[in-house]
Amino acid sequence: MHNALYTSGDPALCFRRGYSTQVLFRVCSTSSQGEMMRCCSIRLQAAPAFLLLAAFAAGIRASDWGSIVIESGADDEDRVVTLQNSQMRVTYAHFRENTDQHAIQELYVKNYNTNLAGKYIDACADRPMLTDAAVTYEDSYMKTARLTWGTHTTADITIYRDKPFVKIDQTGNAPNIVDISNGGGNYVVYGSELWDRGFVEYPRCYYNKDDAHCTDENGEGPDSDPGSLLYNGWFIVGLYHTGSNIGWGRVMPGTVSILKLLPWHGKGFEWFWNAKTGYLFVVTAGASEVLSLGRQIADWANAGENPDDLTGIRKERMIGAQPRDFYVRRHSAEEMALHFSSPHSVRVYCADGSLVYAGGQG
Repeated sequence: MHNALYTSGDPALCFRRGYSTQVLFRVCSTSSQGEMMRCCSIRLQAAPAFLLLAAFAAGIRASDWGSIVIESGADDEDRVVTLQNSQMRVTYAHFRENTDQHAIQELYVKNYNTNLAGKYIDACADRPMLTDAAVTYEDSYMKTARLTWGTHTTADITIYRDKPFVKIDQTGNAPNIVDISNGGGNYVVYGSELWDRGFVEYPRCYYNKDDAHCTDENGEGPDSDPGSLLYNGWFIVGLYHTGSNIGWGRVMPGTVSILKLLPWHGKGFEWFWNAKTGYLFVVTAGASEVLSLGRQIADWANAGENPDDLTGIRKERMIGAQPRDFYVRRHSAEEMALHFSSPHSVRVYCADGSLVYAGGQG
């Protein structure tokens, strides 16, 4: 590798103490010949450096199939979290709509330039801003980032090797989940052809499981059960663009109480109650793939999410050079080198805002 960053201190120890630690690190940039170019001392909590935050996660190993990158946003309290593999890229970031929030601001199918996230996906106004993020697990099949909103809500976001979906497993306060996307405007709902109403949009409820919200808002009575809308216990919905056929979808638990279809921008969905654990996926073949991929994911989930069964989900479709995670090489008791190889630029800033390192693919 031609690019390396050297730190003095113990990043793993600092990480265990949390982002609020006051432990200082000395970060130095080096030339390709190993000459020290510039050094500065920074605190982990004050460093808007996604390279550092990602590399300091305990237990990260080298991987050639994908990455989780955690960086600071506009200020030191902000977090931007990006997960990607050969199929897709998804980024949680800050936006403001009445209140400051964090949700999916970027959702891309690899090799396509359309941001399917639109306004946002996976938003909830009852969650505060994202206050913490960390890589909590990785192996040869999957990687997980834990996102924390305040003191009451967390979500484990898991991405899988060469698969076009992520799992979102949320706990805590999130009464509704809202998607106002750039999905292309064409709804796909499993079982819709047998459902007792067409694609009625907000404020009406497409599905209502005996919940006073729809009755109070629209005078709509409850549905006796989800009926045709469930595939083996799961809702499967999606959107796609006419022409390119790219789009996205969700596999959501049959225990949700309300599903609304949202008409704004490229359309979207709103889920009420129990929308805690589900799967978000991307497609390139329109309605047919929303349904087929959704069924595959639901079957895989019902079978226990066995990693060995992942090879049966969709065709393998490696696209171009993939990002490689950072790895740590210890040179002494107090010195480590963080090595990386990445197709995107990397910048590390000091606490005073000055640039200490900038580089690209190693």
